[in-house]
Amino acid sequence: MLNPFYLDQDEDRSDHILVNQALEGDKKALEQLMAKHHLWIYNIAYKMVGHPQDAEDVTQEIMIKILTKLSTFKGQSLFRTWLYRIVKNHVLNMQKRQRENQISSFDRYWKDIDKAPDAEIADVSHLSVDLSLIVKETRVLCIMGMLLCLDRMQRLVFILGDLFEVDENLGSELLEISRVNFRQILSRSRKRLYHFMTDKCSLIREGNPCRCSHKLKSLIDCGAIDPHHLTFTADYLCEFKEISKGKYLALADAFDDHCREKIAELPVHNPPDFTTFFRKILNSSEFKAVIDFKI
Repeated sequence: MLNPFYLDQDEDRSDHILVNQALEGDKKALEQLMAKHHLWIYNIAYKMVGHPQDAEDVTQEIMIKILTKLSTFKGQSLFRTWLYRIVKNHVLNMQKRQRENQISSFDRYWKDIDKAPDAEIADVSHLSVDLSLIVKETRVLCIMGMLLCLDRMQRLVFILGDLFEVDENLGSELLEISRVNFRQILSRSRKRLYHFMTDKCSLIREGNPCRCSHKLKSLIDCGAIDPHHLTFTADYLCEFKEISKGKYLALADAFDDHCREKIAELPVHNPPDFTTFFRKILNSSEFKAVIDFKI
């Protein structure tokens, strides 16, 4: 499974061919083009909003924008760069989603975690999955919450820089900021996550106050985790570390390898089937009225 931000000239040529065919009215080419990228659009959206249904909605909004703007792509840059700039603009400017409204800062996030009483699950026999999977669900939920403590630009730069391993050259091009600015934002994001994790998380320091297994019962009781219908650790493709080339940006900051390793265990989520939605959009008279190419 190819990380879309690793430069591959054959893949880019393939994108250009599909774009040209789509602009000539080839629906299959248009569908194939979107299928190549919607997995990664969905995963960026998922990490930005922290909830699968919201990520699905955001992905659909982005797909519509890409389709309506496709004729403006003139082939003077990589299609990937053009496409992910649209993604960038949308996720930075979209309306706040549910979990973004719930989690606004590291201080507030910790208060919410701390007030959840520590408790053990006395009887695990009624659980439909192994307890270790539910503990992992808790860990992923918590790390996703940490990302939401960052402001949107810091969050997006961190997702691109540390999960997708985008370097400062590509990062500055995608986000339309300077290389220095990209490095500074990434460093600031790492430091904020590092300080929270090293101060609170027992995965990083054994003596820290927060332990996933101790918070599990409270999260189940309040409905944040459904042990019979896992959200974050069900139906995922792999972990981000599995698509990594291990070339994390060598920046002089405080973000240590242990913190990075835990965050790189976040899942690459398998997106829902967008085919029905996509075909419905392509066949709608409202959509055809706002594009200037034939399909």
